[in-house]
Amino acid sequence: MEIGEVVRMLRKQAGYSQDKLAYSIPGYDGGNLSRFERGVQSIDLDKLKAIAATLNTTLAEMFAIAESATYNDTAPGQPTLTAEIDELVTQYIHADERGRDSIMGIARIQTEKQAIKNLPKAHDGNTAKSSLAKKRAKKR
Repeated sequence: MEIGEVVRMLRKQAGYSQDKLAYSIPGYDGGNLSRFERGVQSIDLDKLKAIAATLNTTLAEMFAIAESATYNDTAPGQPTLTAEIDELVTQYIHADERGRDSIMGIARIQTEKQAIKNLPKAHDGNTAKSSLAKKRAKKR
């Protein structure tokens, strides 16, 4: 999930329209927010921080949601951040494009490892893990 999609989801959960949320950010309007949520336009860090504050969340939580394959907005156990994840988010914020790509790659690999670890055993005695690993190897 992209960070703009996370903003849209959290905005809707909080009951904000695009215009109402954008109004709380100096120099921003609903059109800019719409383009950001759709991934058409980028946003600077200060404006993203202001959005997070208005939505009563943090940048770290927003990025954790974006990278969490198992996020469920109705689940009582929201994703929790470890110091390691919090550090990665901080590095992501300050990284250039190449660094951000690397950090996102690490996050995706960790998410896949966790998903594989949680797969059940198949009825034929083989683990679903091995089947998934074979499928991933074929894609490479």
